[in-house]
Amino acid sequence: MQRLLVVTQISVSLLLVVGSLLFVRSFRNLMTFDRESAKDGITVAFLGFWQSDLPRESLGELPKELLDEIRSVPGVLSAANHDQRSALAR
Repeated sequence: MQRLLVVTQISVSLLLVVGSLLFVRSFRNLMTFDRESAKDGITVAFLGFWQSDLPRESLGELPKELLDEIRSVPGVLSAANHDQRSALAR
């Protein structure tokens, strides 16, 4: 019984050491990541349509119309939207 407890304790300890080393490596990668090169030319906007005074029936087509408008701007390579509610509903 004692031998099993010692083996279990050593196994858990090794698991914690490996997990902490992976965490430190991930943290170091995040700290050395060059954020400036990753965001060149990227614009992000968070819009809360549900907070607007627009009628609810017009909100269905509004995101699509905004995307079409943004895509028509010269120099825009691509545009996309994401509805967080649909991701949370899964």
